[in-house]
Amino acid sequence: MNTYVAEIGEIVRSHRRDEEYIDEIADRLSKVSKELLGQRAWIRWFPYLKTIASTLYYSSTVVAGNQTLGEEYVHLFESDSLQRVVPPIPSRISFVLLHSVFPLISNFLIQKAETTLTHPSTVHFLGIPIRENRKARQSFLDVFFWLRTTLFPQLRRAHIAVFYITGAYYSIARRVTGIRFLSASAHTDIPSSLPRHLSTSSSTHPTIYFTGIQPTGIPHLGNFFGSIEPWIELQNTVDPGTQMMLSVVDQHAISLGPLPAAQLRQNTRQMTASLISCGVDPKRTLLFRQSDVPHIAQLSWILGALQTTSKLARLPQYKEKQERFKKGDIPVGLLTYPLLQAADVLTFKATTVPVGEDQSQHLNLLGGLAYAFNKTYETDIFPIPKQLTRETHARIRSLRDPEKKMSKSSGGARSRIEITDSRDAIIEKCQKAQSDNLGTVTYDKENRLAVSNLLDLLSAVTRTPVAEMDSSTWSTLDLKMNLAEAIDKRLAPIRQKFEELENSDEVEKILLESGEAAREIAEKNLKEIRRVVGFL
Repeated sequence: MNTYVAEIGEIVRSHRRDEEYIDEIADRLSKVSKELLGQRAWIRWFPYLKTIASTLYYSSTVVAGNQTLGEEYVHLFESDSLQRVVPPIPSRISFVLLHSVFPLISNFLIQKAETTLTHPSTVHFLGIPIRENRKARQSFLDVFFWLRTTLFPQLRRAHIAVFYITGAYYSIARRVTGIRFLSASAHTDIPSSLPRHLSTSSSTHPTIYFTGIQPTGIPHLGNFFGSIEPWIELQNTVDPGTQMMLSVVDQHAISLGPLPAAQLRQNTRQMTASLISCGVDPKRTLLFRQSDVPHIAQLSWILGALQTTSKLARLPQYKEKQERFKKGDIPVGLLTYPLLQAADVLTFKATTVPVGEDQSQHLNLLGGLAYAFNKTYETDIFPIPKQLTRETHARIRSLRDPEKKMSKSSGGARSRIEITDSRDAIIEKCQKAQSDNLGTVTYDKENRLAVSNLLDLLSAVTRTPVAEMDSSTWSTLDLKMNLAEAIDKRLAPIRQKFEELENSDEVEKILLESGEAAREIAEKNLKEIRRVVGFL
C-alpha cells in the first residue's frame, strides 16, 4: 500500500485543529466544574483544566489507537518511523504523559521549589544550608527562574526550528517516543534525500483519472467553467494512453430523496448530451451512467463497514444540507453520500480525481477508506487517490445577485445562462443582469461587485484577463451587450451540437456502450475485492 511522508503544513494544520478541540473540551469542563463544584473549587482547579482536557483527548484517540480529529481532518496516520506500523501502546501512553502531564508536573515542581526557597523557615535545600547563606538561596532561585523563563522556552523554539528544517516530530513528546506521521495523500515535493524507509514507494497502479457530475439537466456557465471545461482541457492534454473516466452520477441525484423517473431520465440524457456538445470525446473519455455499474453500490456497502456515522456526520455537506430537513427526517442517502462517492472512484482504482477545493474533505475521507481497506485486509488493492485541483476562472456568480454563485437551486432562470440558451435569451438575461448606475465600467470587487462579476464572466468567456480588456470607454450597457455577444459566439457551436444529439439516438448508444465497458472494468476489480473481503 502506498503511504507518504506527511508534509510540514499537514502536520501543523493537524496540531492546530487538535488544539482547537482541546480548548473546546477545556471550556466545557470549566463550565461544568463551575456549576457543580462552585466558584471557589473552580478557581482552584482552573489551572489544571487544560491538562485534564488534553489528557482525556489524547487518551481517547492516541492511546486507543485512533486518529485524532486533527489527523482525520488532514488525513494523517501515526506510525512507528522504522516499521511503518501503528506505534506500540507503551509509546502511545508515554506520548500522552510527556505531552499533556509532564509540563504541568515540571511547572508545579519548579513553583514548589521556588516557594520552598523563599519561605523564611527553610533551613536546607537539596542538602545545602540556605537560611544563613543568602547567596546560595539566590543562586537556586536564579537557576529555577532561568529554567522556567529561558531554558524550557528556548528548547521549544529550537525544537520547532528543527521541525521546520527536517519536517519531523512537531512536539518534543513525539520526538522522544519516536512517533511520526504518514499521509494518505501523495505529494510531489517530498525530498529525495529522505531515508529509504520513509521515501514514497512507486505506485503499482496505472494512472486513471476519474470524476463525476450530477445530472441536473442542462449545465449553466458556472458548471461549464467550473468543471466541464477543465476536464476537457485535461482530456486534450494528458497522454493519449491514460484512462479517463467521467460518470454521470444519477444515483447521487437521489441522495436527498427520490425524483420523478421521467425527470431523472431526461436530466441524465441532457447532461450527457451537454458534455459531448461541450467537447467531451467519448473516444477519449469513458463517459458512462453511474447506475449502469451496480458494482459501485456493492463496494459502497463494503466501505460502509469501515466508516462510522459520527465521521460522516461531521462532513460539511451533511451539516449544511441536513438543515433542510426536520430532525429525524434526514435521508440516509445524505449521510452515506460520501461512501458512494468513494466507491465511484475506488471501483475503478482511480489514482487522480480532478475536483474543486471544496471537495478536499471528501477526498481525505476517500483516501482514508482506501487506506483502511488496505490495512484491514493486508493488501494494496487500492491506490490512495490524489486530488487534482486545476486553476480555473473566478467563480461564476449569479447575474441577479453577484454575492451568490450561479446556481439552479436559487435565483430563478434569469440568474443563470445555460449552455443551450438561444441568442435572444442570452441578450435578455445579460441586459437584465444586475449592475449599477455609475455608467462607466471599472473593476472593483469591493465597491462595484455587480459590474466586476460581469467583467469576470466576460473574461472567462473570451479567455482574456480583465486587465487586458479595453473597457475604460464602455458604459455598463456596452459591457452587457459585449458580454451577450461573446457568450452567444462561444455557445453557438455547443448549442448546435446539442440540438443534433437531441434529435438522434447517439446519446443512448454512447451510454449503453460505455456502460458495458465500465461494467467490464468494475467486474474485474470487484471480483478481486470480493475475494479479499471473503465473499468469494
